[in-house]
Amino acid sequence: MGSGEQAEETAELLLTHWKRLKQNGIDENHFRRLQKKAVGQTLRLFQSISAIGLTQIELTPFDADLSDLFRLTKELHKKDLEKLLQNTIAQDKMVLSVMR
Repeated sequence: MGSGEQAEETAELLLTHWKRLKQNGIDENHFRRLQKKAVGQTLRLFQSISAIGLTQIELTPFDADLSDLFRLTKELHKKDLEKLLQNTIAQDKMVLSVMR
């Protein structure tokens, strides 16, 4: 992505990309690929007792479990993700952190 020497340029590129996504939406095929990938990653959580335990601990504050995570991942709609983009990404809320 970028380095400490290119922090401002990296931030501008990210902001430009987010603005384009907000304006044009997400490509349907790209959304489906990402959704399938997320479903696969969720299913892989069931392969390990430690992964199940850690994920359940992470989900506890949200009053959810692995079955909720799987269901929500599978049932997510493109319009819901686009709505999230419209309401959460804002330049005035961006923070630039540089590690050198």
